[in-house]
Amino acid sequence: MYQPTSQQNVDTEIPAAAAVTDANLEIINTPHTDLMTLAKQHICTIWQSQWNNSTTKLREAISSVTEHLSLPRRRHDQVIISRLLIGHTLVTHKYLFSNEEAPTCQTCQLPDCRLTVKHILLECTATQDARNHACMPESIKEAITTYYE
Repeated sequence: MYQPTSQQNVDTEIPAAAAVTDANLEIINTPHTDLMTLAKQHICTIWQSQWNNSTTKLREAISSVTEHLSLPRRRHDQVIISRLLIGHTLVTHKYLFSNEEAPTCQTCQLPDCRLTVKHILLECTATQDARNHACMPESIKEAITTYYE
């Protein structure tokens, strides 16, 4: 274990004591709001770093922890939008509760064409004309949240 010598203590204590008693030293009162802002920024930086390393489905839709989606005011509508963004709906996930196989798209009739929110909104050939007519964006996030902005 490191033990400073008495001379090292004296060498550091004298300048420290002089700084405290210096008449020219100006004390600056920092408002607590400035400190709160710095603390929030630091917390957001740490949170964003953790968010960037996550592999959740919501991460695909929301890239920044400070990003605010324009969601409707009603809680029920917010839940629907959030479930669509992460791809969890009764239609696409009911098979998990009933121990069945994952559903496939009945319209596309392709063997590997799983029924997902992304498939229904962006890929399914049955909804291609409707997507073109509505000039629907090519990302799930834009397609779902554009209505509320």
